[in-house]
Amino acid sequence: MKTGKEAARAFKQKQSNKVGLCLWECQEIYPTNHWYPNAIGQWHNAKKKHTNKNAPVGAPMYYKGGKHGHIVLYVGDGMVRSTDAGGPGKMGTVPIEWFKRAWGYEYLGWSEDLGGKDIQFDRTKHVYVKQLRRGVDDSNSVKLLRRALIKRGFLKVSAPLSADRPGDKYTEAVVKAVAKWEKKKGYAKQNGILSNEQAEHFFRNNKHIKVHPK
Repeated sequence: MKTGKEAARAFKQKQSNKVGLCLWECQEIYPTNHWYPNAIGQWHNAKKKHTNKNAPVGAPMYYKGGKHGHIVLYVGDGMVRSTDAGGPGKMGTVPIEWFKRAWGYEYLGWSEDLGGKDIQFDRTKHVYVKQLRRGVDDSNSVKLLRRALIKRGFLKVSAPLSADRPGDKYTEAVVKAVAKWEKKKGYAKQNGILSNEQAEHFFRNNKHIKVHPK
């Protein structure tokens, strides 16, 4: 059975699918048991379910809609790989929320198991220090920094932003928040831009984050 990351990579490479057989295709890519007749049945029988959207790469995500529901695989950065998303019989990579707009389906959650088998996930998140600077947009490294700053009280945000949706831009507010952290930790240099040493210090208590120096 593949790991979550391996299954997601294989699913992204797959271009066509059997029409309407989303569960079969997801089970087959791992592969795992074909125990349940449809996606909604798999969701109800999953042992390790979550209703948030903070899924690891490769996690099955579920939707309520139609007679059978729908299942996809999360491939990272808020995107999923789905059967029939490119048209009948065509695979497509779309945002998690796409099914609400396109098909009227409601998101249910994700699971750590599929077909009665636990999925092995790589939960390591990567922070690249070279991306932690002014003007960087659409960066997962910045998103992880912002989330930590919000949770620790250094960065104040208002709706729709939150610790769950921290944003991914290195704004002046982030510069000021990092400078506050640098001051609290006693660093002489308090310019709001983390050095390699400071980044290691900042993230060292999160065992799932790997810091990549400049």
